[in-house]
Amino acid sequence: MIFESFMKQYHSVGRDKLDGYSIADFAGMTEDELQQAESMLIASAEELDTTAFRGLALLKTNNGKVTLERIISQLEPPSLAHLRAVESLYEITQDDRLQWEISRNLDKKEPFLYERAIIAMARMRPTSFLFEMMKAAFLDTMDLREQESVVRSEACEAIMGCFGFPPFVEDRTPERLALERKLYSSELDQFDQVLDDVRTLGRKRGYSFSLTD
Repeated sequence: MIFESFMKQYHSVGRDKLDGYSIADFAGMTEDELQQAESMLIASAEELDTTAFRGLALLKTNNGKVTLERIISQLEPPSLAHLRAVESLYEITQDDRLQWEISRNLDKKEPFLYERAIIAMARMRPTSFLFEMMKAAFLDTMDLREQESVVRSEACEAIMGCFGFPPFVEDRTPERLALERKLYSSELDQFDQVLDDVRTLGRKRGYSFSLTD
């Protein structure tokens, strides 16, 4: 039944296809079924089926890793296919160097792609590079245009994460909420001071925030 469910999703179209895969689509498969699923996903990935990228990320096999690496090397960013392939490879490898690959899709002439790239980077491990990218994105939204609110929000939480704070869903304390709101609404001449406030609270809570290169 598990493999039949996978096959149904594999052959789906339209909105159903956009639902993509979850770990439940592979849990309980036999070894032969997993190998067959991997082969099918690799074939689809080679055709730039981005839902197949996600499937390979969940399988986390070496063949999937090599396939995604090859696809990334052949795609010219900025493009959604390149972004999705890098996201999926990062899910397998957790290689911080892929943050640079994600950043190649930060093209403000393509608002949807830019927003998706910011969201992808905001979910990566904090590094000095990520901090600088999120800071730049945040400062670019100082006029708070509505279409930039998602970028500003994601960059804000990522900056908090760079100072050791856990994701907001894990820390909804009034103190955290007030500080994140303060950061979100800060003006250019306030930003450095609010950043110091974030650093101070992080230290008070004993968070580690030495960023790697």
